[in-house]
Parts: sequence; C-alpha cells; structure tokens
Amino acid sequence: MKNYKEMAERVFQRSDFIIEKKLKRRSIMRTITSIVSCFVFFILIGSVVLIGISNHKSHIPSYDVTNTVPHHPDQEQSNGAAVLLPNNLGIVWADDAMIEDLAFIEWHGKTIGSSLYEAFIKKEEDCVFAIRAQVNGYDGQYLYKGITLAEYNAAAEEEKQLPDKLGQLLKEGEALKYGEALYKIGTAEGLKWNQESYEDRIAYYGSKLLSKYIVDGVFLRERLEADLASPISDAAQMAYKEAYTAYMDEIYKTAQKQLTEQNIFNERKSIKNEYKTNNDLDYLVIYASEDEFSVLNFENISSFVFTFASKTHCEETLPFFPSDDMLG
Repeated sequence: MKNYKEMAERVFQRSDFIIEKKLKRRSIMRTITSIVSCFVFFILIGSVVLIGISNHKSHIPSYDVTNTVPHHPDQEQSNGAAVLLPNNLGIVWADDAMIEDLAFIEWHGKTIGSSLYEAFIKKEEDCVFAIRAQVNGYDGQYLYKGITLAEYNAAAEEEKQLPDKLGQLLKEGEALKYGEALYKIGTAEGLKWNQESYEDRIAYYGSKLLSKYIVDGVFLRERLEADLASPISDAAQMAYKEAYTAYMDEIYKTAQKQLTEQNIFNERKSIKNEYKTNNDLDYLVIYASEDEFSVLNFENISSFVFTFASKTHCEETLPFFPSDDMLG
C-alpha cells in the first residue's frame, strides 16, 4: 500500500489529505472483498465436504432409534409409560423394510446377515439392536405322534403332486397297462418304449398309484376320471402343517425361555399364510447390545439365522413376558 501511495502522489500531485482518504477507502473495499471471497471459498469447501460425507453415508445402513420396546398394556409402569429396556438404552432398528443381506457370515458361533454385521461395526454409541432370529430349515427326525417330520413332509409332497400325476396317467395309462412288455416286445399296435423311459415313469407314479388304476392289465380310465373330477384331499398337507407347527412352537418357546433366563428381551412374531395348507412364518425379535449378542447362546442356536430387524414389520407385536411355570 505504501508504494501505491507514493506513485499516486507523483502522478496526481494531490494533497496528502485527499490521497490518504482515497487510499483508506480502497483499503476498506479490498478488505471487504477479501472477506467475502474467503467466506465464499469456505462455503464451497464445506459443500464439497458435506457432499463427500453424504456419499459416504449412503453406503451405511440407516437407523431408527427408539427407547422403548413394543409393550403390552398390562406391562406398563404405574405412570402409564411404556416399559423401558434395561438402562433405558435406545433400540436400533433397520429403518428400511426391504433391507437386503448381501451375504451371511459366521460370527461368534451364529449365522448373521451382512446388514446386522455392518450395523455392529458402524454404530458407535452404546445401544440395543433389534435382531430378527428365524429358524432355517427343520429337523426331519423330530417326532410328532410317532411319525417323523420328514415322513409328514414326504406324504404332503406326494399329496400335492397327485393331481398332476393323475392327469399324466390319464394320457399314459393305456400304454403302461402292458407292463414290461411295453419295452420288451411292444404292443400289438406297434407301440414300444425303451426300458429307461418305462422305468422312469413307473418310479414317477409309484406302485401304489398304478395298482389302483391298472388292475390285471386293464386300465381303469373311468375310475381315474371320476377321481380327477372329485376334490383332492389335503389331509396329508394339513397333518404336516400340524406337525411342523408343533416343532416350531417347541423350538421357539425353548429359545424364548432361555433368552429370558439370560435377561434378554424378546418377542415372537407369526405371519399367517393365506393358504391353509402352507406353514405360517414364525420368528423372534431379540433386543440385545452387541456385547450381549456376541455371548448369547441357547438350544438349537445353530438352526437360527440372525438379521437386522425392521421396525416396519415388528412395531405391532408384543414383547415376550414369560410365565412363572415357563421359568420353572
């Protein structure tokens, strides 16, 4: 600024008062311009940083945090407030009902979804997670009324396939009535199958079904047509559903009892299937911190898959409060 003043004095030969006044005005303007420029610069830098953070967070599961579990009116406190989890910690839910697990991993002896694992890593504050626990598959050797669950399932599957089998037998019965002669010498009409095709169809229908509609080399077409026109029984499917429900009820009740004994809040959810012969979908929602979940153990835990629970699917269910006889 000093050099500029001397140059101005030489060129314009104005009074010191006028020069100082102009210089001060220019200095003030330059200062204001610099401040504005710096302010704009920092706004731009801040915007870039915020965009970067936003892009980074877009890859992190979002959360919905509440500090109460769904509760039964009988379990309310005297002031009417909902029963809080131990230590009043907030519950972390997956806020996306369609959250997708890209993979499943073994974690502390449990099979967990990738979304739950990421939540454990990226949620820093002390909190309780809503964890969905669902049985994966079933124990085929489980006995119900003296019959294994696998046997119930096999009978149900056979019953479901019966309409298709009857429809196919209506087309092939006239040929199959010849028995092994169908591939050994063929029929009088010149029809002949290869042995592999014949044996494949015999295995598909089964001897019990074939013996009902092919008797002494005669195909009983009218009987088959009458059976096709009649309602197909669903007794075997209903029996399997009853046995499967008993198995699931036992495994979930056992898990709930043992979870409660470990002071772990939990609730059971059942989604009713609209088809009466199909099984309902049962699962548990477990409320536990990462540390609690890491050491959690109960009977048949290896049969469960654990994922990040969505509040959208669980908010109307009730927590599990065991009776004294269950804790027996």
